[in-house]
Amino acid sequence: MSAKKSNSVIKKSMQNVKFRHVDELLEFLPESERELVEFLRELVYSVEPQIKEKLSFSVPFFSLRKTICFIWPASVYWGSKKTFDGVQFGFTYGVLLDDHWKYFTVGNRKQMTVRVFQKSSDVNTHIVKQLLINAVELDSIR
Repeated sequence: MSAKKSNSVIKKSMQNVKFRHVDELLEFLPESERELVEFLRELVYSVEPQIKEKLSFSVPFFSLRKTICFIWPASVYWGSKKTFDGVQFGFTYGVLLDDHWKYFTVGNRKQMTVRVFQKSSDVNTHIVKQLLINAVELDSIR
């Protein structure tokens, strides 16, 4: 964990890595996570080709007017240690989506919903695409 000194206060970084570009992230990831991240990115773009991808917290976030979803590989920590295995896919305003399948969970969050996948065959692409369509529609009216 890195520490930054600012005005005699030491600030600890919440992350183990920092990337400027998605390609750097993909090169860093273990093969299983990289393949899953690439699969999920393709899924997002298949629903909305005009979506913008930006690294935030060193992971891909996708937006149109507002942030819609993100892909968080376990190898990019939030904090000082790995807290899950696989790749987390999340909707930033997931509680507003029509997830009658209960495919994504809120957990202890207020608005974000997430699901962790281990491999691409774990992803129910029909449900994820339907929720992505719903998220894009919601973004257009918010």
